[in-house]
Formats: sequence, structure tokens, C-alpha cells
Amino acid sequence: MTILLPFGLAFLALGLVVFGFLARSLRRAQRSRAWPHVEGRLDQASLKRVESLEAAGQGGHAATQVDYVYVYTVDGTEHRGTRVTFSDSMVKTGGALRDLQERLRVGSVPVYYDPANPSESALIPGPTLYNYTPFITAFLLIGIGVAGTFFGPQLLELAK
Repeated sequence: MTILLPFGLAFLALGLVVFGFLARSLRRAQRSRAWPHVEGRLDQASLKRVESLEAAGQGGHAATQVDYVYVYTVDGTEHRGTRVTFSDSMVKTGGALRDLQERLRVGSVPVYYDPANPSESALIPGPTLYNYTPFITAFLLIGIGVAGTFFGPQLLELAK
């Protein structure tokens, strides 16, 4: 058993877990394309800065994300939503965030909702580019895991 085998297995397992999570999220985003919509009211359309715990001058990182709040009614029940897209939690470029702000302004907006669970909603249904790009990380983790698990001895020989 080489030293790379446990690390390879750990990377492989982590990559598969990340891939499964991302695939589940992508399927949900794809299903939202068929959701019906109602007119809702966008009450808040701003951006918020999200910082890691270390961000306050200690080498952490910060990102800007959407901070939207809307209200909509389905079958006489009022719901409140905050999801703009199915990639809201992904870090986006400044241009993508500005495009969202241009596209969605306070006032009347269509709200797409899950007919099986009307409290689940989005202002823009379907996946975006940002639902696909995290798969790169999953594939890298899986690749490193496969290399370490199945080709560990050969890699160690090449390194000599």
C-alpha cells in the first residue's frame, strides 16, 4: 500500500460527494424551467457583501451576492422569496451582478414557483453558467483521487 492510496481515496470520495451535491442542485434548477409563474412584487433589490470569518484584515475573503426579497401569492396564500436564480450562492462577476440589477428592479416581477411546494420560488428559472462551473472542482478532485488511488506507485516512480 503506497502512501498515496489513502489520499487518493479521500480525494476521490470528496470529489464524488461534491459532484453529487452539484448534480442534485443542477437537476433542481433544470426542473424549474417547467414551473408556472405568477406576478409578484419585488420589494428589495440590492447586493450584500459576504465575508469569511477571517476577512476582517486577516487574509480572509469576501464576495458580493444578491440580496433580493419578493412577495407573491399562490392559491390565496402569500409567500415571501429571496432566490433570484439557482446559483445565488455562487460567486459571480461584477458584470453578472450588474446585469441582474438591470434586469430586475423593485416593482412587479414574474415569480416562478414549484407547484408541488409553492414556497419554493425563483425570479429566473433554470440553470445558469454558474451552476456548471463548480463541476470543474469536482472533476479535479475526482481526477486527483483516481491518479492517487490507481496510479500511486507509478507516480512515485516518475517523481524519482
